[in-house]
Amino acid sequence: LFMGTPGWLTPKGPDSDSIMETTGIKSDIWQRSARSTTTTIIGSAISQMDAYGLDEKGRYYSPVLNIMDENAQKLGYVKTNDGRKAWSYGKKENADGTVTYLCNSPAITSAELRRIAKEAGVHCYCDSDKGVVYANNSMIAFHTATAGTYTLRAKEPVKWKMVYPTMEDSFSKSEQSHAFTALRADTYIFVIEP
Repeated sequence: LFMGTPGWLTPKGPDSDSIMETTGIKSDIWQRSARSTTTTIIGSAISQMDAYGLDEKGRYYSPVLNIMDENAQKLGYVKTNDGRKAWSYGKKENADGTVTYLCNSPAITSAELRRIAKEAGVHCYCDSDKGVVYANNSMIAFHTATAGTYTLRAKEPVKWKMVYPTMEDSFSKSEQSHAFTALRADTYIFVIEP
């Protein structure tokens, strides 16, 4: 996953060809500004990825990358300050079986990062973007941003035992996921056993 304009600035100055050398995706640089909101088109779903901290005037960034590669799937675009549509987010399946993503926008949502990770076969312990997960082979910790019910998923069925903030008995049977109710800005630690 490449963000921004990777490879564009070289020791010899700006170079659009260097983006292709760096990412493998043919792109052009437009010396224009664009609002930092990307309209994504994933399958039939259309949504918005916004940069954090936008105010009512919005934010702009420059320069704008436009993906021109015929072999790349265009996943999202931005509108430039002069009204043009620039395909600033895309992916390309490479000859060696790997996949490259290129996103010129200044922000990519956690939901989109999770989608990319799952596509690559990475295990995601929680689908919520309202907290942070820390995990290893014997423990899973979750720190909440907001109160609510959350579901954590282990890589395989395990017995769950909450050890912080309170002690809970392990379940009698192994389960791959565990739902629990959490308070705002609190940490929950589970020991997991095969």
